[in-house]
Amino acid sequence: PDKGENYTKVADQLIKWNLTEEALPFAQEGKEKSTGNNWLYLNLLLQLRRYDQAVAQLLAVEEDSQNGALQQAMGQTVARYYTPEEKAAFAAALDKQPPAQRQQLLYLAASAGIPDLYARWLKQAMLAENPEQPGPFFAQLVDLQNSRMKYTDLATQAEIYMNTRPGAAEKDRILGFAIHAFDLAGEETQQLRLFQTRLQRGPLLDPQ
Repeated sequence: PDKGENYTKVADQLIKWNLTEEALPFAQEGKEKSTGNNWLYLNLLLQLRRYDQAVAQLLAVEEDSQNGALQQAMGQTVARYYTPEEKAAFAAALDKQPPAQRQQLLYLAASAGIPDLYARWLKQAMLAENPEQPGPFFAQLVDLQNSRMKYTDLATQAEIYMNTRPGAAEKDRILGFAIHAFDLAGEETQQLRLFQTRLQRGPLLDPQ
């Protein structure tokens, strides 16, 4: 029968035989005949290094509960199969997207093994957010930079972010992260500078 799942099965078999290029048209046919069946086709595009096409197709996928999982699967394909040079080229291609699209592609950047780009996008997203309705981006940046031991970068980014926040309590909380990050980085002069600034307003809150 002329069903999308049958084309997908053929594509899967060809992939098992390492016939990735030959599998692509079957995966595409399966996607077109079966709504929502984007996973295999988009990941094949990435394996074939056709990432501009894959990203364009991804952005055309309607936002739903599966989109984050789809992006993570695509990112894992990049992380698994791409060389460092190919990852750099992939990151450069992603970075050509306008800001609105970058925020839509955060899950992809997060899982693709391109942490420098992901950190920069998180910084851009958190600085662009509504001050009265903070998003998850700062917390995600803290987790990322701590995992990479990029403590000086985190402290600098936190200080910049702190200056955009309304309310003394929120500023103090974020400043606490910056002070702690400078401490982890061994940047005693910078830590003391922020610590003195903070103490002028009262006891230091625990950033944790």
